[in-house]
Amino acid sequence: MRASPRGHREKARAANLPCSLEPLMTINMLIDDMKQRGLQFEVPTDSLHDNAFVDVLAQAYNIGGPSNIPPDATEEAA
Repeated sequence: MRASPRGHREKARAANLPCSLEPLMTINMLIDDMKQRGLQFEVPTDSLHDNAFVDVLAQAYNIGGPSNIPPDATEEAA
């Protein structure tokens, strides 16, 4: 099977992106986003090990649980 031109473009674009997000870069992106949302919190010195900050993150990005779990799914899990 021959690769499409689109596949080559996507591969080339992906090659120009950073390989991965560093943990500190990711945390800084989340901090910036929460500040833009107007959330009040202390910026931690050790964000990965600051339980209060982890709680703030959990509250800020909590999308809640599923609202339509069928009854048979909860019975199987029990």
